[in-house]
Amino acid sequence: MNPGNLYLVGMMGSGKSAVGVKLAKLLNLGFVDLDKVIESQTHQKISDIFASKGEEFFRELESKNLKSLSADAPKVVATGGGVIEQPENINVMKMTGSVVFLEASLPVLIKRLEGTTHRPLLRVENWKAKLAEISNERQALYQQAADVITCTDGNTAEQSAEAVYKKVKSKYASN
Repeated sequence: MNPGNLYLVGMMGSGKSAVGVKLAKLLNLGFVDLDKVIESQTHQKISDIFASKGEEFFRELESKNLKSLSADAPKVVATGGGVIEQPENINVMKMTGSVVFLEASLPVLIKRLEGTTHRPLLRVENWKAKLAEISNERQALYQQAADVITCTDGNTAEQSAEAVYKKVKSKYASN
């Protein structure tokens, strides 16, 4: 039986891409970073898409590519932090696999994102307050969408991947 894809959701800085690569290796699955797919398709960085065409355009691309990726399974998919803001995205993920919420506390996210310049939603004067606002808005959505929740605070990508692996291996490790 095909267990479907394993979708990683969480805030920017929660470790979706780094953990996803490690987790895919542990599970002997392919790995896809949804943001990288969009960048490759558009030949633009995510920040440039936000700047030139806006967040709504990006979210449409994100939804379209998520649906496309969901057809080939199983694999580990690192999603964008805002993917859960569209109910249809949650439905696609739930219908085609399992959702793993990589949770990280606000102080940890701030530390991990300090000095980054490529996050379009944080290109504001008080980026820490904006990060807190986004995190507060999305927290319940992440919780509701999740089949598995793993906190990444204090963990390396390897440790977080191991923690997720222990929770999903019975479903995915037989591939």
